[in-house]
Amino acid sequence: MNEECFILGMDPKFARPDWMIVTVLPVPPLSVRPAVVMFGSARNQDDLTHKLADIIKANNELQKNEAAGAAAHIITENIKMLQFHVATLVDNDMPGMPRYIVYLCKH
Repeated sequence: MNEECFILGMDPKFARPDWMIVTVLPVPPLSVRPAVVMFGSARNQDDLTHKLADIIKANNELQKNEAAGAAAHIITENIKMLQFHVATLVDNDMPGMPRYIVYLCKH
């Protein structure tokens, strides 16, 4: 594997391709992502909490379909959806990605 790292232009001591696979996402505590007040006293969760919920739902759907032995094209779509949600959590301004969070401001 070290030879492959050198071929890719990486020093295996400091950078390896297998280190670039996201396996754990940091989830900020609720105190960092408080509820948003909507239209008077109604409260709603912030956009970050909704995005984290989307990731959990997409992951659960993928696990359910894998366990049920779903067709390969369904698993592929589940993987793409999960990748989309994780990517837009990290960077919502990526080219080619639809906008997820819309900020409405009146000045």
